Amino acid sequence: MARNLGQCAAASIALALAAVTCSAHADVKPGDRITPENVAAVKDLISPGLEWCIRHGWPLTVTETKRVEWPKAYREATEKYADQVKLSADGLR
Repeated sequence: MARNLGQCAAASIALALAAVTCSAHADVKPGDRITPENVAAVKDLISPGLEWCIRHGWPLTVTETKRVEWPKAYREATEKYADQVKLSADGLR
């Protein structure tokens, strides 16, 4: 189970990085490998936590973006209860 969790986390992070890099028009492309030696080049595109992971031995390979669909039950519940959600004045809660 821990192996599957690690693989899922790695895939999620790779997808997130790919999505961020595409929207930021960075000089990274699918297939690029981010390591401690070149993490400074993407520092503005990743979170401090992800930077820490890369610097401590968890290299990252940039992948193609792909559409990720919500599970049907989650989407339906979100649509069903959306009218009950309100944001605060600062837009954070």
